[in-house]
Amino acid sequence: MLRSLLAASLLCILLPATPAAAGAAPRTDADLPSLPELGGGHQVLVRYTPGSLERAAQIQQRAVALAAEADAAFGGRHSLQIYVLSRLEWEEARLRNPYGFAEVTAGGALLLPAFADDESVRRWRDRLGGAVPPPSARAVVASGQEAGALAAADAVGYADLARWLVEQHRPDVDSPWLGELLAHLLTRVALGRGFPEDLHAADTVFAGLVRGGGGDGARPLAAWRPGLPLAEQLWWDGEFGRGAAALVADRGLSRTRRLLEATLRKRKPLAAAMLFEKAPAFAGWRQVGFAP
Repeated sequence: MLRSLLAASLLCILLPATPAAAGAAPRTDADLPSLPELGGGHQVLVRYTPGSLERAAQIQQRAVALAAEADAAFGGRHSLQIYVLSRLEWEEARLRNPYGFAEVTAGGALLLPAFADDESVRRWRDRLGGAVPPPSARAVVASGQEAGALAAADAVGYADLARWLVEQHRPDVDSPWLGELLAHLLTRVALGRGFPEDLHAADTVFAGLVRGGGGDGARPLAAWRPGLPLAEQLWWDGEFGRGAAALVADRGLSRTRRLLEATLRKRKPLAAAMLFEKAPAFAGWRQVGFAP
């Protein structure tokens, strides 16, 4: 029964609301799993496994910030759905990624681990080149290592969710990898405006993903393509997370928000050469981060 319910949950949808539905709560489905629903009246619906209420509330707060930035960048109102699952629930659902990592379904639901354990900590240590990020100030019932593994899953998961959103809107870019950059910019702006205390942990995760995936210069920028296996995609997440940080350092949050709005809502073409010309730290990221 649990397997069928969890499998059905993968059909949940994350889409910009139509004008008639603006302000509506996130759409639910009659066959969603029988997990508690986090209240709050937000446009972000979070269902969580028992025992993970505190973590679910923290995830919802950050997802609300991401939804607000998505509204500003794309226009309309975006209703997001997130599931915070135990290892048993994750494995019963037969998800693509191993427990401890994030996953976004084809319909756009973000799935995150409710807890970290020895195995998920070990997996993240391997991916991050030896160490998980230090715990942040946010309270969570976990050891320092477990909290670091959960922070790593969240940093990647929010970028995965933003990537799904960007893909639905198909921005006019002259290089395919710019879509990845836009996704990381969206999450960077959301955290920078709403939860700047999380940026250090996110930066530590992205640096670790690069280190654990072969280091700077391991691949040429032109080699990026959609649909990469998890092990490869994590290295790219690390590099694009660092690229987004460099561009925001050059432009600031306000100008980066305007760039997102111009590209995603107003549909203005975005050229990589323009960004490299006007943002020296970003141009330095390209030079250091990728093979010729």
